[in-house]
Amino acid sequence: MAEELTNKKKIKKPEKRYVGILTILGNIRSSLIKSLVVVTLLSLIAFLFKDVVFKYIVTAPSNPQFITNRLLCKLGHIVTDSDILCINQNILELWNIKFSGQFNDHIYISFVLGLTASFPVIAYLIWGVLKPLISRTNRIRKGLFIWVVSILFIIGVLFGYFIVMPLTINFLYNYELSSQINNQIVFSSYFRTFTSVVLAGGVVFELPVFIILLSKMGILSRKKLKRFRKVSFIIFLTISAIITPPDLFSQILVALPLTLLYEISILLIPKER
Repeated sequence: MAEELTNKKKIKKPEKRYVGILTILGNIRSSLIKSLVVVTLLSLIAFLFKDVVFKYIVTAPSNPQFITNRLLCKLGHIVTDSDILCINQNILELWNIKFSGQFNDHIYISFVLGLTASFPVIAYLIWGVLKPLISRTNRIRKGLFIWVVSILFIIGVLFGYFIVMPLTINFLYNYELSSQINNQIVFSSYFRTFTSVVLAGGVVFELPVFIILLSKMGILSRKKLKRFRKVSFIIFLTISAIITPPDLFSQILVALPLTLLYEISILLIPKER
């Protein structure tokens, strides 16, 4: 009898694991479908309002009247009494060289904006996938998770849009390899830069969330984070070098918030017993 009971227990364990994996895969599939529906609907809205999207969102950072460009110019006049900080003072002329280029770019713009706007909903769906992977003793409140993830993403997007993007446009457009070479910027190239800078800002500002989730899963601890401080700063400088123009000012401007978020993450993780 004892042998039969032990054999039944051995059979039940893999079944439970198998059901658990199927449940997780089912959650992922359901979340992907729901995310796709939300992104599609918001992308369609962005597609219909193309004039507003193009003029007041996508190309705005290149305009001399953009708030960041005006504030930097005023700051330069106050501090140095010169135009040294007056960036993007010339209207950026964009070109299209493909027959279907503008239509394809329009679809791409709409999708990126739809994806960005739907991030809070995606965060909610991500939580549904991550919840079973976190032990019961380390539960995170659903509402807190969604709010923190969404707010950090929005702050990162705004940081990339209002701070990094104007500096990137000014540096890359005015960079000159030779006076014989004239810059004629293709819109698809401009928008790829716009997307990488703005979305990268949103993703990198999720650093505290990634760190806290890894700590809840038992992968990271406060001691490990303190030990890797110097390495993390080098990684942040590398990330900032990828998503910003290759000048020291822009790299430090991005690396400092990441370092601050890293230090905040250390404080949020409970001390080891």
